[in-house]
Amino acid sequence: DGGLQFSGGFLVAVAAGAPWLRRQTREHRMQVGDAVAMGLAPGLAVGRLGCIAVGEHLGGPTDFLLGTRYLGGPVIEGPLTVGVTYHNTSVYELLHLAVLSALLAVALRAGWLRVGDGRATAAFLGWYAVWRFVTDLTRSADEALLSLTGAQWVSVLVLLPGAVLVLRGARRGGASMAPDELRR
Repeated sequence: DGGLQFSGGFLVAVAAGAPWLRRQTREHRMQVGDAVAMGLAPGLAVGRLGCIAVGEHLGGPTDFLLGTRYLGGPVIEGPLTVGVTYHNTSVYELLHLAVLSALLAVALRAGWLRVGDGRATAAFLGWYAVWRFVTDLTRSADEALLSLTGAQWVSVLVLLPGAVLVLRGARRGGASMAPDELRR
């Protein structure tokens, strides 16, 4: 009958954490956001392994190299036809989240970003929102509202704060947002 869903959990976490975050300094909010982003990307990637294991987040038939051939047995979504290859958005998300995790780790290690400057948060929000929206285009079992799935609507909402962080950084003179600049 389904289980927990990331987008709902993310929205609840934001709503529950907002009162506490409002009482923090801007610098501390950026540190928390960046730390969460650095852990959330690999955490979501690992979570997609469970989705793959139970046959969840499948799309329509495909000839795509990363499609999953259904060999029979129970799956969460269906009905499926034995022998047909289907889009598997869990695989797609695992891969794009693994790439994001690696990029964030390399950027942190190279000094291109540091926890507290907001760029890890902006990168995570933008990357995840865009790629989740795109991967959901291949889904077939989700209900849609105005031709978009629930995850796509959440992606649109998640993209907005990421864009705000990027624009604030650009107004402050580019990619570097030092903590003392964040207090203004």
